[in-house]
Amino acid sequence: MSPKFSNLLKSLSAGIARDARSRFDYPEVTEASCQRRFEEARTNFSKVQKLLQANQRRLDDHQSWLALENKRAEEVTFDSLRQRTEIRVPRIEASLVELQLALQAAQSLSHQCSRLLLDVQVLIKSPIAGLKTLSEKTSSLAEAITRASDQLRVLKDDLTSLIAGEVAWAQVDKAGLQVFSGFESLGLTQLIAYGYGPGHPISLRIRALARLRDWAKATDCLEFEATVESHLAFCKLERNLADLGETLAEAAVEAASTSTFSTREFFAVCNLSKTNDHVLARDLSLVCINSISKLIPLVGKAEPIWDAQFSWFNESL
Repeated sequence: MSPKFSNLLKSLSAGIARDARSRFDYPEVTEASCQRRFEEARTNFSKVQKLLQANQRRLDDHQSWLALENKRAEEVTFDSLRQRTEIRVPRIEASLVELQLALQAAQSLSHQCSRLLLDVQVLIKSPIAGLKTLSEKTSSLAEAITRASDQLRVLKDDLTSLIAGEVAWAQVDKAGLQVFSGFESLGLTQLIAYGYGPGHPISLRIRALARLRDWAKATDCLEFEATVESHLAFCKLERNLADLGETLAEAAVEAASTSTFSTREFFAVCNLSKTNDHVLARDLSLVCINSISKLIPLVGKAEPIWDAQFSWFNESL
């Protein structure tokens, strides 16, 4: 490009910029104004980050509390558990509102940083130290807020399901008596449905599995007792569901490669309803049917397994 043509192009570009500012009343972009915008963005980033951290601590507290309650689910009464749970739900709802506002602020801040970065690169042509890093951090901050919100929603759904589970809780307790009082097949069907069927809260699964373990121990079904015991112990562990989709996909692979009902497969049984991936949920529902069928030789009969399998079949439709 000739120097004469290059100068003409620069002159035209400068004229267009001047005309745009005069016609649309653009604010004057100076190095000082960009520095002020950067400092303001950095201050706002710190505020939003602190809000996320506070709610993340609350989330951790709720999850630890639920893990502790799950460990006690074998013995506590439903009314006492419901009373403690009802106190938690409004707190979770308040955190969700705060995080929604924080997400809006983070997204706005990300847009502001992108605009500032463009102004600095195109108009000022003098870099601001830390601006690019701040722009990247604002995007990561919005993603972190979204993850925390998703985990809180899952937790709220779990607690809401638990509060509404009085009838199911009573049915599990009744089934636990039936297996020892002449209605073994009926009781086993109920217990396996609540322990291994779709959509039940962990506390209810624990209560059902504890009754299944007691029956297996009393009837010398040693392999079934060991399997249920491993699943019961797994239920009582505090789990991070941040990588739920990846872990569920791994469960599908493991289910096809082993003849035993592994804890990873049981993870899919417990948490499949929490994924937003509908294709994965449909496919893994069929995997869960196959996983539960591995209980048949351990129990010694197929009929008590059918209800749980049928429920998973409905999930796959």
